[in-house]
Amino acid sequence: MSCVYETHTHANLNTNSNDQQVYRLLKREIQTKLPDCVIDEDEASKLAHKIPLLEQYDADSGKGIPIISGYLDKPTSIADESILLLGLTTPINIKRIYVDKEHSKEAKKIVKDYLATGEAE
Repeated sequence: MSCVYETHTHANLNTNSNDQQVYRLLKREIQTKLPDCVIDEDEASKLAHKIPLLEQYDADSGKGIPIISGYLDKPTSIADESILLLGLTTPINIKRIYVDKEHSKEAKKIVKDYLATGEAE
């Protein structure tokens, strides 16, 4: 099997999202144009890293990691200040379409043409 399409890494895979609609359209397009093609799907939905939930900084309880900055009057939480940590706590949501090797070249062309024009034929 060969992967011919993959949604964005942090795709919003709710039923009304653009990523989900493109995924469904491409799958249907491949099925229609290559009826003998064997199609398989794969999905990954998880956190990128297993890190503990970031707690907000609270001086009274000692919870959270404080960040002291020159532009703020009081310490803030690392959860609010770190773009890197925010990225690590954003779930990965990926859906992939695989086809058999025999049809992979044709299926990749269907995907490429659709993504270039933005519409199914």
